[in-house]
Amino acid sequence: MPRRLPDTTLNDFLCAVDPDRVSELLSIVGYDAWRRKALHQDPELPWGVLSLDGKYPTVRDVGESKRGRHQYLQVHHDKAGQPLYGTVRTVTAVLISAAGRPILGATPVPGDTNEVGHFRKVFGEMVRVYGRLFRVVMYDAGGASHENIKAVKAAGKDAIMQIANPDWVMYQTIELLMREKEADFVDEELISEKKRVVRHVTVLPIKPLSKDPTIWEEVRTAVKVYSETYEDGKCTGTKTRYFVSTLESTELNPEGWLRIIVKRWGVVS
Repeated sequence: MPRRLPDTTLNDFLCAVDPDRVSELLSIVGYDAWRRKALHQDPELPWGVLSLDGKYPTVRDVGESKRGRHQYLQVHHDKAGQPLYGTVRTVTAVLISAAGRPILGATPVPGDTNEVGHFRKVFGEMVRVYGRLFRVVMYDAGGASHENIKAVKAAGKDAIMQIANPDWVMYQTIELLMREKEADFVDEELISEKKRVVRHVTVLPIKPLSKDPTIWEEVRTAVKVYSETYEDGKCTGTKTRYFVSTLESTELNPEGWLRIIVKRWGVVS
């Protein structure tokens, strides 16, 4: 690029580039940073943590070319069946345990699957290239499944995944177990002069069950984060989130569990 280009021009250019080529470039940049020893471990965390999260760039051109529709394009239609817009979904990998939280990859998701179905391929590639940099992988509810958490354990890694579907029996079980338990740690974050967020974290050890477990058998810890948002001294909203992990509850103290979850929130938006 011989000169500065408008953001809109770059956006259109990137949307036209083959996603596989962009993914390769990101991997090269991340691996080069590792080779140059430019990735420095955050002293607040005892081991490396890789956060995976789905992104959904939108493209306007949803027509078919001479080669047919691109394998990564997922088209959204209106009620009459007419195409409205397309998305080229990616799973972004961020090393949140490193200073600056660098992006190590952005793997495109084929149009005929989703984050859950594509998780094992993305995770396998990250283990192949960057396996020595992390022990724990994190994902929100978009990639949470029993098959995926088993794949993480089979690779010798640990997982922290969000459980967000109230219809899941596991969600209901954790909610019931946490109902009468008091918070283990409370943290307050000042967002601005008028806004603050208070977070209550509750950590629950999970014992493995041999018969008909309502919680995935690989899970050893459940975490509840209850957040209250205050503006001008008034509570304007609350949010409850549940997480499960293959890590033992003693691997981190309650403050550490909250810290690692908040670190991930800092890169998913």
